[in-house]
Amino acid sequence: MNQHDIYTASFLLRQMQTHGTRYDTIATDGSEDFIPVLQWLLTNGYVEFDKSHHYVISPKGQQTADAFKQRYQSYLSYLDIFAHVDLGKGCF
Repeated sequence: MNQHDIYTASFLLRQMQTHGTRYDTIATDGSEDFIPVLQWLLTNGYVEFDKSHHYVISPKGQQTADAFKQRYQSYLSYLDIFAHVDLGKGCF
């Protein structure tokens, strides 16, 4: 998997966690581009199938989505510091 696929996988996990999004295994709803990523997530235990054959987030996927959210919030907090710097004056 490349960086783009890893970001896509993280985004899909967050969608599943936050919005309860489920992806159909047949992918007739326009999500067919996600199938390779969903299969990778399934192979690695981040998603699983529910009784109606949809991809849903697994407990391992929940933990990974939480960690991604934490890293992302930390990153935004770090960048927020620089948003208040006046580059012309060199001060906050």
